Order: sequence, then structure tokens, then C-alpha cells
Amino acid sequence: MILSKASLSIVELTSPDRDVPVLDCICIEPTGIVVACNRNIMMAVLPLEPGTVKNVPLEDSGRLQQQTVMTSETVRAILKTIPKDRLFKGALEFCDIDNTGVVTTTDGRQRHTMQVTPVKVRFPDYRTEFKTALCGSIVQSISVMTNRRRFRAFIETLEKVCPYDGDFSPMLFDFSSSEYVVARSRNELTNQGVVAIIARGQGEPMAIDKRESILYRMQAKKIT
Repeated sequence: MILSKASLSIVELTSPDRDVPVLDCICIEPTGIVVACNRNIMMAVLPLEPGTVKNVPLEDSGRLQQQTVMTSETVRAILKTIPKDRLFKGALEFCDIDNTGVVTTTDGRQRHTMQVTPVKVRFPDYRTEFKTALCGSIVQSISVMTNRRRFRAFIETLEKVCPYDGDFSPMLFDFSSSEYVVARSRNELTNQGVVAIIARGQGEPMAIDKRESILYRMQAKKIT
């Protein structure tokens, strides 16, 4: 299966967790969907479109037979073998992984292979969580409180998944879920969609500083 460097960059969202070790892993589905999560954010990179890989100089070993879970350490080792490609417009920023765990990359001159070992753990039920967030209950207000650190982790990971140097990098926020903030973006280079669900903040709502009114309140004219 051909995977983009952008897909694997979702590993930036993972973090070591003693209580839930699987949160330091990513999940690769036979469909090409790649999922990562921590205790507060869940993100998925959608599959590559067929036409995207036609210029990739790698042989596609075909669809994976089952869900594959890899540790963040393994994924980062793979990413180190994928070169940053400006000469061929990103055509080298891909890898192929087969059902035996052999990962193949290329620098444009020669191919490199490495053997990786998936881990046999049960990945979180992301399907239910996404369904809840994307099709769940509707709230009336669009005012949303979230944890700034969670949001920073999301943005930093998104910059890896969707690297782009242009003037406009689109991102859409959906606040209709009562439990999550839904964020959508797109990798302009690989044309892959990205969707993330971010848990809303807990605790008392943040009070709005009354002094904010100074930003829009009309100032009295000075009498001379």
C-alpha cells in the first residue's frame, strides 16, 4: 500500500501514555485511512486518491489485509527515510508498506527498504467517536471552550500533515457537536482530506473580560 509522508506525519499527535500505551501508536486501515489520537484529540488522514500516486516511483504492493498498528517510534523511523522532495513536486514523499511489514522508500536514485513490526494491540474505537462528533447532538450556541494545549497539539500536527507554503491554507471548523470541535483541512499537494475531532474543554466556562468592549466601543470626542 502506498502511503504519503503527510499521512504518517499524523504521528505528531501521539504521546507516551503509561495507562494507555496504544495512544503512542497510529492505526493504518486497509482502506488507506491513517488515524492517531491522544486523550483529547483524534485525527484521521483520508486515503490517497488513485490519480495521486501515478507519478510515485514506487511499486504499489497492494491493499493491506488487516488493520495495522505501529508505535510512534516505528513511524518516526520510517519518516526519516522519506526525503523532502522539491525537485519532483513531492513525488518522492511516499512509501510503500506490504503485508509482511517491509517498507520501501526512494530518494529518486535508489530504493531503500526496512522491516517493521506492527504491534498487536486494540486501537481505540475511533469510528464511534467520529460518528458521535460528526453526526451527534446539535447545540445552539457557537461559543466553544477548548483547551489551548490540546489545540496547539492539533495545529502543530496539522502543519506536518498539510505542509503548504502558499498564501491560503483552508481549514473549516464545525461547532455543531455537543462534545467535540470538528476541524477539516486538506493537503494541497496530495489532495488528501484531514478531519479531526477535539474534545471540548471541561469545567466552568471562561468568563469574558468586560474590558473587551474597549475594542469596539465608540470613544467620546474630546471637546476643545
